[in-house]
Amino acid sequence: MTTTEAIKSKTVCLIDVRDSYELETDGCVDCAVNIPMGEIPERIDEIKKMGNPIVLFCRGGNRAASVLEFLTENGIKNCFNGGGFADVQKALNS
Repeated sequence: MTTTEAIKSKTVCLIDVRDSYELETDGCVDCAVNIPMGEIPERIDEIKKMGNPIVLFCRGGNRAASVLEFLTENGIKNCFNGGGFADVQKALNS
C-alpha cells in the first residue's frame, strides 16, 4: 500500500502531530485526530487501538517521520508518513 492509498483508505486514521496553535494558524484536516508530537509517548495505548492504516503528518513531514520511527519501534505497524499538512489535503482531494 502506498501512502496515498493509505490516506484514501476508508479505515485510515490520520494523526496530525502539530501543536494546537499550528492548527489555528495553518488550518486542519477535518477527519484527522490531533495528537501533538510531545504527547505521543503518553498516548501510545490510544494509538494502538486506532484503525489501520495510520497516516502521520505535520507541517513539513519531519516530525511525522520522527513519530513514525517511534511508533514502529514500539510495535505499531502499518504506519505511513503523510508528509506535510498540504500533502495530506492534496491527496484527500485528488
